[in-house]
Order: sequence, then C-alpha cells, then structure tokens
Amino acid sequence: MKKLAIVLILALVSCESQERESDLPDVLGANYALSTQSFIETYESIENSLKAAAPISIVAVVDHKSNAASVNQELKDAKTIFFGNPALGTAFMQENQQAGLDLPQKFAVYTTQNDTTILIYNDVDYLKNRHGVDPATAPKVATALENIALKAKNSQIIQNKESVTRDEGVVVVKSDRDFELTYQSLINALNANPAIKIIAELDHQQNAASVNLSLLPTRVVILGNPTSGTPLLQKGGSISLDLPQKMLVYQDATGIVKIAFNDASFMAKRHNLNNAENIAIINNALATFAETAAGR
Repeated sequence: MKKLAIVLILALVSCESQERESDLPDVLGANYALSTQSFIETYESIENSLKAAAPISIVAVVDHKSNAASVNQELKDAKTIFFGNPALGTAFMQENQQAGLDLPQKFAVYTTQNDTTILIYNDVDYLKNRHGVDPATAPKVATALENIALKAKNSQIIQNKESVTRDEGVVVVKSDRDFELTYQSLINALNANPAIKIIAELDHQQNAASVNLSLLPTRVVILGNPTSGTPLLQKGGSISLDLPQKMLVYQDATGIVKIAFNDASFMAKRHNLNNAENIAIINNALATFAETAAGR
C-alpha cells in the first residue's frame, strides 16, 4: 500500500507540475513572472508603482474581462496598462519613428486557466531589435521596468532573449496624403466602424516637446474590438501584451507619411496561438483602415 501511495503522490505532483508548466508563456522578446500575489494585488502594485513615479504617466488601462463581457463572452481576469515617460521613450523614436508602434510601454497581468497570475512585459531588446535602435536611454528604461515588475510579483523574472528581426511583424502603408489629413482620415474611419472603440490617442511629437525634445510628427492610436480580440485571449492570456491593437501614423525625414500596424499573424505566432481564429479578419480590417487613411 505504501508503494501505491507513493506512486499516486508522484503522479499527482507530476500532473500539477505539467499544469504549472503549461501556465508558462514562451513569448518572443518578453519577460514574465509567476506572481506570488493574487491578480488584483499584482495589478494594483503595478498601477500604484506607476502612479508614484512622477515622470511616468498612465495612458490607458484595458480590462479585457469586462470588454469580453460587453460582447457576451467569458474570459479570465486580464488587464493591460499603457504608460509612458517621454524623457526616456522619445530617444527610441528619434532613431526610428516606427518604434512608436511599441510605445508607450505596457504591462499585462492575466490569470491562466489554472488560476496562476502572470505578469508580462516587453524586453527592451525586443524594441531595439525590432526597430533597429539603440538609444542611450534604453538601460534606464530596462531598469525601471524590472524594478516595477519585481515589486509587483515577488518572484523571479524570466527573460526570453530570443531575437526578433528588424521590422518583423510590422506592416507599413505609404500615404498619398499629408500627415494631418492621413491621421484624421484614420480617426474618421475608426469612428465610423461601430465594432471599433478608440481607447487612446497619443501624440508622441507633442509629448517630446513637453520635455524639450524634438520629434517629427508621430501619433499612435490604441483601438480595440472585443468581438475579434476575445477569442485570441481565450486561447492564451499572454497576448494581452499585444492587445488591443495600435496604429501608428508618422512623417519621416524625407516628408513621406506612413501608417504602420502589427501583423496579427506575427502576434499570434509570437504567443504560440496555433490555428487562432480571426487573424485574417483582424489583418483585413487594419489594412482597410490604413488604405482608407492613405487615400486609396
């Protein structure tokens, strides 16, 4: 009987270990931790730390569970908080405005199917490699992110340093219009679609000026559609790091106006969401918005 009991215990431990292992995200260029605190405690720690850091401002908070409920879908707890510090972030965009697609910074906190609380955020090297930049402010950004994360979860941070290639997963559309008309046309197109909600608009150029830095015209729109986004979140909560979607409008040094957005196929691959639904629909919608804004 003792041998049988030991076998049963080992089997249970093995099952628990496998469940725990399945909770672990394997996300290209992301750092994560299994929080020792509850979802609410972890998220509130992040939010409170950001509020206490005077140079940092919170841009938007997205409650994915509430958004799912608004379209009669169920989802575990998941929140994404967007925040920025122009004194540090502008340098990335001064080297390549396209980096504004991954700015402002964000933390995502979510609960897995096994009720494990995960904290996840982009590694600074992900931004550097993806956009081909290496600003002097990068180490300060990395340290600030790590300090906030350490305070929130009370456990080891695990890094995925696997390299992303330059421009990987970035779709760029050139506009036939000037910057202001392109941007306003994009906003009009988004507002005209009842399924889309504009969560936040961010003027990176204006924010740069607020800390006496210069930047060419660069604006980003954070937009969401719970009907298409929730099924992805149901397959894997880590994608809350890349949802909701963003669209970037910028005018480069040669005067060319461009619209950039994240390829949903790349995002699904990044988060290991095999056979994810709605990818084509999301990509088609973003491409249509971009082409409309570009005057085509």
